[in-house]
Amino acid sequence: VDNMWRVGVIHELFKGEAFVLCTEDQRVKPALVELSHLKPLGVPVDALNKMEAEIAGKRKDDVELYEDLHRSVGDPKMTNPTMNEVMITPSLLLTANDEDLCIFARSGGGSRYLQTLVSPENKKLCEKMVTSILSTDPLRMMTNPVSCFLIQKLIGYFYILPKSQQSALLIPIKENFSKLSLSGYGYHVVEAAITNLGLEQRETFILELENRVMLLSLLKSKYGTFVAQACVPFLQPRTVTSLVNNLLGHVVELGCHPSGTFFIQQFLAQWGPSSIMDLLVEDILRHLRSLVHHPQGTYVVQALLKARVDYHHMAMVTKWMVTNMEAVCKDKAAVQAIRCLIYLLSDKIMENMETQCSKLLDQMVNKLTDSAQQSRPLIIQASCHPVGHMLVVGLTKMGKKMGTDSRRRMLEMMMTYRSVLMADTHGCVVINNLQ
Repeated sequence: VDNMWRVGVIHELFKGEAFVLCTEDQRVKPALVELSHLKPLGVPVDALNKMEAEIAGKRKDDVELYEDLHRSVGDPKMTNPTMNEVMITPSLLLTANDEDLCIFARSGGGSRYLQTLVSPENKKLCEKMVTSILSTDPLRMMTNPVSCFLIQKLIGYFYILPKSQQSALLIPIKENFSKLSLSGYGYHVVEAAITNLGLEQRETFILELENRVMLLSLLKSKYGTFVAQACVPFLQPRTVTSLVNNLLGHVVELGCHPSGTFFIQQFLAQWGPSSIMDLLVEDILRHLRSLVHHPQGTYVVQALLKARVDYHHMAMVTKWMVTNMEAVCKDKAAVQAIRCLIYLLSDKIMENMETQCSKLLDQMVNKLTDSAQQSRPLIIQASCHPVGHMLVVGLTKMGKKMGTDSRRRMLEMMMTYRSVLMADTHGCVVINNLQ
């Protein structure tokens, strides 16, 4: 009102700004203020007012933005605005022209403020926002670092929009599905559409995954993979079959890819038990060597084991692990996979008292205790290894769930080489776990 400091109340905090209310003077309207422009309550107001002449307390860029928006609706007071006068109200936004509203939405504070207004109570304002977005450059708004979150919020309240606006807003998303999904900010819009829309509208986007080129480009993108993962809970059997066929031959590449691996894991977690996935499961089992020893690929194998907890699949993986135990117990990724297998076998034994699963644990112990190299059994070598000792620790915890002979053989060997293990840092961990 008069460019003076006043005592205010912070109503809401944003990342770098606060929505402040002045309770002592009704002439001062609520406003968004930078946190750097606020002072603690203990600072005397009089002292601040004396310093006002020397301290610039305005944000030039935001003032120019507000000037443009006020000018567009014929506000004569904006010729020389102060911080208190720079205020945007919902009624002002309703009368703003489309271009100015979009400019406001592409600013950090503007986008956050508009997001707070998106609600069923502001139905007319939400319609105004959508109209402004569609009448300017919707693709630019959807790929903007801040305005994309406004559109994401609007899609979350899609049901309050008229049918005509719903259809109109979906058109640029459908037409630019690939571009938006691979965009660092546009993918938020597509992800919101898949998550929040109805069955028919969502299906339009999900069917895009049946295109092999589209699928692979999404899964290899650090942004597109989020779009593909958002589709997984809503897939129909037809699309699952198509995905399995398109993924065959690409399991190792995608399973070891820093982005693609997350889709494969989620796909297995959601649909792994289904018989539709049999071909994909077989493909993974044929490429265990490439996956088990890879930092990302190991999680694909673990996801498969958790999805297919039947004896047949666990026995196949156990057989491979036992055959390649020397390499497995010295590799971090492989040890993670075999420890996962050990714990799953343990759970199976506890649930059903499965003697078959107990025999699978025995196979691992027998391999470790029977193998010898440089006069020391493999279990002793693994116990002194920075990574392998974690495998041995995992097995010792399952002692009561394996066969009597295997447990006895393992403990006897540990005691025989007790002095060797106690002299090693990692071996001490194994011995301490036995006690």
